[in-house]
Amino acid sequence: MKKEIKESLNIALSSLDEKSKVDLSSTEIEIKENKGKKFGDYSTNLALILAQKLKIEPEKIAKSLIKKIPANPSLEKIEFAKPGFINFFVKEGGHSEILKAINREKEDFGLSFKSSPNKKKKILIEYVSSNPTGPLHVGHGRGAAFGSVLSSILRALGHAVDEEYYVNDQGRQVDILTVSVLIRYEQLLDNKMPFPEGCYQGDYIKLYAKKISKLKKENHLVPPSKKNLLITEIKRIKKDEDLDILIKFLKENLKERFHETKKFILQEIISSIKLDLKKLGVKQNLWFKETTLYRSLNKKPSLMNKVKTSLKKTGFIYEKEGALWFKSTKFNDDKDRVIEKENGQATYFASDIAYHFDKYQRGYDKIINVWGADHHGYLPRVRSAMLALKQDPKKLEVIFIQFASLLRKGKKISMSTRGGEFISLSELMEEVSAEAARFFFINSKAEQHLDFDLDLAKEESKDNPLYYVQYAHARICSVFKKLNSENKKYDYDLGKKNISILSGDREIGIQKLLSQFPEVILRAANNYEPHLICYYLRNLASSFHSYYNEERFLVENEEELQARLFMLKAIKQVLFNGLSLLGLSSPTSM
Repeated sequence: MKKEIKESLNIALSSLDEKSKVDLSSTEIEIKENKGKKFGDYSTNLALILAQKLKIEPEKIAKSLIKKIPANPSLEKIEFAKPGFINFFVKEGGHSEILKAINREKEDFGLSFKSSPNKKKKILIEYVSSNPTGPLHVGHGRGAAFGSVLSSILRALGHAVDEEYYVNDQGRQVDILTVSVLIRYEQLLDNKMPFPEGCYQGDYIKLYAKKISKLKKENHLVPPSKKNLLITEIKRIKKDEDLDILIKFLKENLKERFHETKKFILQEIISSIKLDLKKLGVKQNLWFKETTLYRSLNKKPSLMNKVKTSLKKTGFIYEKEGALWFKSTKFNDDKDRVIEKENGQATYFASDIAYHFDKYQRGYDKIINVWGADHHGYLPRVRSAMLALKQDPKKLEVIFIQFASLLRKGKKISMSTRGGEFISLSELMEEVSAEAARFFFINSKAEQHLDFDLDLAKEESKDNPLYYVQYAHARICSVFKKLNSENKKYDYDLGKKNISILSGDREIGIQKLLSQFPEVILRAANNYEPHLICYYLRNLASSFHSYYNEERFLVENEEELQARLFMLKAIKQVLFNGLSLLGLSSPTSM
């Protein structure tokens, strides 16, 4: 009904626009659902908004709009209310028209705002992009579920969406990972070999070391003659920077074997990450490796070199103390930023500049990054670099995801990736199921810290929101199973003919709620808020369960029976459509 009213107002507005010297086509029309009947079922303040633009009394505008609104058989009357509201009163049985739309459109219901061909956008969403230095953890899972569901919603509304994972497959963290595995490998051969402080501690490091031991024909990777030197270097490590000396030592002494080991570990970890994401229902179709930014093909300069050349020409990078600096202070940053260190090694920022420039070159209308909340201060730097490269910074949008904590028996579980103290995403999905993990990750606003209650996620009760929503779908299926067991049949046409019978307060409440679904999807897409669909499904499930507990569905009166079944079909369809958008199943029994 809200959609119909909005369309009617658009027609009236276009008529007003023709007579006005002011362009009104971009005016946002907001329809509010009223709780009491005094001011109708729905109202709009459109006349008040137009009064500011046209410098005309809102009452005059409202009455002019009312005259231009096309007749609607579901509306009893339309009234003006001071100072400038237009109130819409729905006829008895008018709300039930939504049931016809749902049962007619089926899987397409909710997508009535699907973008017209000329408004479809080509969108890139990059998310997760965790350093391949270990298994994905809970925080990564939240970003993964968010990016996946947002992609699903945008795609459902007609946009062409690519989902990308950026793999940081070079740099210091990957070197530390390689060193960690190499030392664990040496410990398998010599249990007196010390383990360096600051290296990755998790059991997965030992697992990769054991895998390497099965592949290697020779024993030690580090030459025996260098063993004592290695132990000395390890013992010298007191702070994080000292690890660089150990990295250099192992690179010089292992040469190609260091890089072979690194390549093997990266392949193993990336395969593991892909498997975990697949279990979570995440299907990223693009995997972009950082190393490709530095690769020259057919004697052409690498993308990184192209970017540096471009920034040099425009005067946005300069050399100081042997390093290359980007003039980020030109864009109100508090200091300039290093993009290449004295030793010629590129910084993370340099890679991000080249990577984002590459995104722009691929012809997307919108580039969306899903980042952790700790990257807030990083966005202005990336945007300033895009400006320096003459790219439109408005194309780039970043959604920041707050951190997630795990709770067990009400107590927070401490986690540290480098220290190896964390519950991996894989372990989480084994404990609570992949579907529960996916729903709980997106069941709150992205900007809010998430406390993931493991005990609640396993509960089979109304307190578990996913269980409550899926149980509503299963309950409706059980009604139709019982109908069949009593040798009765569902009659679509008879149900459709008698929907005006469904005029009780609970029934009208459900019908109003069902009519909100398309708008909820649109808001979730436009505002990048997939949690709105979770909230909506919880409300719909709650309304249905209350209705189910109060009413009998399989009544003797055939018209009433079929009308109620017709509404149950509509509720079931919307639950299915909502759960599908979230990438979740709709069980037929529980």
